[in-house]
Amino acid sequence: MSATPPARAAAGLAGLAGLALVAGLATACGDDAPESDGAPTPVAALTADQIATALIAPENLGDGWRQTPSDHEDDPGPGCVGEVSAITDELEETDKAGYDYTYGPGVPIVSSQVTAYPDADDVAATFDRVQEVLGACSTVTGTDGDGAVYDLTVTYDDAPVDGVDGVDDQATLRMTGTVVTERHRTEISQAIAMYRIGANVVQVGMVDLGGPGGIAEHPTYARIGLDRALAVVDGEEPPETTAPAPE
Repeated sequence: MSATPPARAAAGLAGLAGLALVAGLATACGDDAPESDGAPTPVAALTADQIATALIAPENLGDGWRQTPSDHEDDPGPGCVGEVSAITDELEETDKAGYDYTYGPGVPIVSSQVTAYPDADDVAATFDRVQEVLGACSTVTGTDGDGAVYDLTVTYDDAPVDGVDGVDDQATLRMTGTVVTERHRTEISQAIAMYRIGANVVQVGMVDLGGPGGIAEHPTYARIGLDRALAVVDGEEPPETTAPAPE
């Protein structure tokens, strides 16, 4: 079944290239403590097989979801999203993989992506370069490559996840507002949680139509993605957690 026009708008928002690192690099505004002598060695870049295991799996979502490979690289995105993309594009990855999961006819969409980089210090250093941009990024306005006009309010936080060790940096970016296409004006919301684990960046995103209430379940998906990645880093099997079906 093809997606409805509003659902395609949601997919377009999910595909704004650079959002993965926008959220991850938002941790620049948090507390990046310098490493000292005797500090643990940062987690090295995950292999392709490890990344594949770390991604959210179909069994984590249950029935009613359709899995497709992520392909969010074509459009740098409007406004400050595009500015940050220009900076993060300079980071050279060693491997990356991801999936989009679409529920029902088109929304919500849950995305899972893991990217590995050669050096954890390079990723951490990039945080500083985008700090000023992100500090001023309270809205995203502009037109994407398909002609959709975005007008979104942006908020983020970098509070550590309660009771979780092994995450070097974290942030959650939320965007809520409207997307206007040729024939439709759609209220839409997106949340993206990002976690830096050494030389690796883990992203879990969610897009839905309507206001912030549509992405209320995002923390559940984000925690599943984080727990899978941390298990892989520790050489363990990811937990068999299944999220409740969307309401």
